Amino acid sequence: MTLSAEELIEDTSVTSHNFWIHYNSVEMNFSFDTSGCTIKAHKSGIQEYEAAIGQLVSIQKEKTYILSMTAASDSSAEVTFCIRQNSAPWFHYASRTLQLSPDYSTYTFKWVNSGPDAVELVELNEGLFGLQMGKLKGTLHITRFSLIEKEISTDDNNDFECPKEPQWSAAVKDKSTLPKGFAVYSNADQGGMFITELNKWNPVKLPGENNKVLFVSLSDDGRWILYSDRDSLHLIRIDGKFRTPVPVPGKSTTSGFLRSSPYASEIFFDSEASEVLYAMQVSFSDSSVSFGELRIIAQISPNYQFENYYRLTVYKDQIWGAITSVINGIPKRRSGFITIPESGMGTAKADNVYKFKPDNSEEVFGCNHAMSHDGKYCVASPGTAGETGSFSHCVPASHKGFYVTRFYKQSEQPVDVREHVHRYCESLNWCPSQYHFGEWNEIDFGNYYFTNDNQYLIASQSGDLSPRKGLWIINWKNNTWYPLNPDDQQINVTSCAAFVGKYDSKLLSEIIPGIDTTDTTDNDPIGYKVLKPSGGELFYTGEQCTILVVSRVDGNAAIKLQFDEHCFNLLTRSINPKVDSLIVITIPEFFLSRKIINGQLVVDTVRTSSTECKIVVEHYDKYVTKTAYSNGFFTIKSKTAVRPRIPFHNSSIKTVVTRSSINSITDKFFSGKLTQIALYDLLGRSVLQWDIYSGKPLPYDFMRNKMKSLDIYIIKYSFIDK
Repeated sequence: MTLSAEELIEDTSVTSHNFWIHYNSVEMNFSFDTSGCTIKAHKSGIQEYEAAIGQLVSIQKEKTYILSMTAASDSSAEVTFCIRQNSAPWFHYASRTLQLSPDYSTYTFKWVNSGPDAVELVELNEGLFGLQMGKLKGTLHITRFSLIEKEISTDDNNDFECPKEPQWSAAVKDKSTLPKGFAVYSNADQGGMFITELNKWNPVKLPGENNKVLFVSLSDDGRWILYSDRDSLHLIRIDGKFRTPVPVPGKSTTSGFLRSSPYASEIFFDSEASEVLYAMQVSFSDSSVSFGELRIIAQISPNYQFENYYRLTVYKDQIWGAITSVINGIPKRRSGFITIPESGMGTAKADNVYKFKPDNSEEVFGCNHAMSHDGKYCVASPGTAGETGSFSHCVPASHKGFYVTRFYKQSEQPVDVREHVHRYCESLNWCPSQYHFGEWNEIDFGNYYFTNDNQYLIASQSGDLSPRKGLWIINWKNNTWYPLNPDDQQINVTSCAAFVGKYDSKLLSEIIPGIDTTDTTDNDPIGYKVLKPSGGELFYTGEQCTILVVSRVDGNAAIKLQFDEHCFNLLTRSINPKVDSLIVITIPEFFLSRKIINGQLVVDTVRTSSTECKIVVEHYDKYVTKTAYSNGFFTIKSKTAVRPRIPFHNSSIKTVVTRSSINSITDKFFSGKLTQIALYDLLGRSVLQWDIYSGKPLPYDFMRNKMKSLDIYIIKYSFIDK
């Protein structure tokens, strides 16, 4: 079939031109005469696919099609030349993005519709051959469309062959063949969290949480869960015990465990404004959690921002997720990479965001981000970066699968934002074929999360037309999919995570009846030992202490000081005892401690003076049941006499203050009735401590200047009650 300009006018029996208006956001003038078709754009819509012109066609299997067009544009327009399905799921089977110029040019391509992935569009109005005009500007002239069908010959080369061969076929296997492990998920219909074995379906609700849950994340050893209930963050052990609020400064919209942190063990979370990403040190014992230093790992405004309530993932010095560029105050959503400077110890700025070609002004979306625990692989739904362009037919569009890419450092050469998905990805994974229909909100795969061995993903299936709703485990390297829940047990999953391999299954034996509690863990796989201090020593604060630790094999561990009921990191990095066995530290006078009390963030100092001190070597990244300690207790004493201090009484005031609210309280501070005041910056660092027992006058000028110089700070104060 060859369609000329004259036939475009006369052949009305097959609806010779098609104009699709999406969301009423398109305004274009179409005119036809013997010289061809002229299209003038006034409003081209906000998406690449919102205006199309084409011819209804039939497509047969085992045929070759020659696609050709002669066209020009006065604005160097980018258009997509394609054959697509003219009904849901609107798949593109041959697609090529063309950059038109003011001079007429002829574009010709060959599509070989053969093999296991061949398509057939023979029903009335089922196939459409033509143009999607993208965000067209100016005027487009078309003098010739041509679609010629011919028999396949042995020398046919497919100009539309995918540069990266997709995994079109997904094998579906029974979950009983999965390795030992467990999955945690939240259910929008019931609230709280549920846990089940991977190779059995025996879900139970975790005690201790009933709110609706987001951003479920598992610690490296599989013992602790970090999650959000929208208003706050919490950590809870996998058996539902020891629920602990995370002392977040303000409100966050995303969170997770920071894998292979350069500061030992950390979690991360963002600010409510999604401009700042924090990390906080965290220490776990068998039955408690303590929090240490808070730092900022990314502050990317005003050029970029993190997308509210989209999952971010962080590994050492790598951030992957929805990184929105801000152009003239307008957010442009897309997937992105950020490199944290100083090997993850610094703070990332806008210059540390990886730059795609051609620029960052186009909105191409992307969601359902996850990163492997070793930082090698990133996964996401492709968004329009994958659903448009020369090879969009290769990519699992509309949430019908995912792509896997390596991480791109800021220093690497820019690649095209579309070719990043089509050409340079590690894997293109399509969902099982029975779900290849519907828009993204009708059949929706998402909530991807890598297991700790990086071999599997856990994912959810949802959507208005979905015949099943629930959980899948996916071996992404060979595209094998394992449904976890039976088809007749529908689950509206809001978040999920999974752990594979060795874990302390005895923790779950109280809540999952009949669980296999065979001990598969190696109780001492690395062989840590603390040789110094060995017990009985006396140290004073401010003095040096020599720590000697050893191990049988290479390890990755944190060095901590345990005293009384407290345990804090001594180093802001991890160590490998095979290489770094002798460590010299200065005994600190105190540690900063963060807690949530009655819904309020409390930052306090914990003095190290104690007669029951031990050095702790705590491995992370993989599960170890035996943590090494000093052989006995040693003592720490303070050389500084502790002066009397007024405790903050019940009527004292603690608040977060901004520049805009400073005037409402400063008069009280200088009234002469102040008995005690503590001022902290947003990271919880002490700026000022004063009380009437200090024997010193209140430093009015210092305090006033500090308060005016800080954008936001935390203050606690009390007055003489008269």
